[in-house]
Amino acid sequence: PSASTPREEGSCCGISAQKWTIAKLVLTVTMGGLLLGYDTAVISAALIGMRARKGSYHGLEDDGLSDLQQAWIVTGASAGAIAGACLSGWLSDRLGRRCNLMISAVIFLVASIVMFFAPDYETLLFGRLAVGLAVGCCCMVVPVYIAETAPANLRGSLVTVNTVMIVIGQVVSALINCPLARVVGGWRYMLGLGAFPALVMIVGLLFLPESPRWLVQQGRSEEALKVLHSVREELDEAYTVQDEIQAIKKQVHESKDDGWSCQKLSQILSDVRIRSALAVGCVLHLAQQISGINTMMCYSANILQSGNGSAQKENPLHP
Repeated sequence: PSASTPREEGSCCGISAQKWTIAKLVLTVTMGGLLLGYDTAVISAALIGMRARKGSYHGLEDDGLSDLQQAWIVTGASAGAIAGACLSGWLSDRLGRRCNLMISAVIFLVASIVMFFAPDYETLLFGRLAVGLAVGCCCMVVPVYIAETAPANLRGSLVTVNTVMIVIGQVVSALINCPLARVVGGWRYMLGLGAFPALVMIVGLLFLPESPRWLVQQGRSEEALKVLHSVREELDEAYTVQDEIQAIKKQVHESKDDGWSCQKLSQILSDVRIRSALAVGCVLHLAQQISGINTMMCYSANILQSGNGSAQKENPLHP
């Protein structure tokens, strides 16, 4: 179809095919946000079981995990996330946004299975590192993929869905942890159940298109045009899909010509509006970390046990 021809086929319940495609795309890729939220919250309750003695309560060590080993289990995901975030930009530029998300989901799936069957501390730590690597990639690429694919008038609100899914993942984790907290070896199920949303994400990604901007960067403009037709409703005559492709081409060409250098960075930061926005963003993130919210989330079950005097009980499954 031409750029100005409406695409009514595939519509359902009065909702156009393009809106259905956008909805499926957003719900699928924001599973990455749900995985991030789930992994952030699940470790708190899981620590209670895995630190127990190996024989009686299916812990990992004969004498239980030491405080240092528990700290490494928690920190492993964060360390992996740092590596994943650093690699995600390079990987998404070379392999594509969709492929990067697919790899991340597969890693999370495999890591969840590894943690479920982990026979010892070292294997579990490896699984935590792999999970962190996966969520680190996802948290960087998901917003980019949505922003590059969604219509301009919906871009901001749809990117926000990823943040909502992170919180939903934390809530789901709490709902799952509650019934499993008293199950012998329940921590394995807590960590292993993360494989299910990862599997949903993998299956969904098989049916999603690549980012049109990345396709243009690779010189595959015809494919990018088809993707835009699948996610854009009829545009007015003043701005067609071809016009959007030309705008993307211009942006890609300018970014290649400018490149990145200290001089370019200085030029960007010379704009007071950019400096102000950067300062606000950095201060907000710094304040979030200084508040200690991550520590509270990762060790909340331990903190509550210490507070009510049950941390030293012989059976850690009955706080």
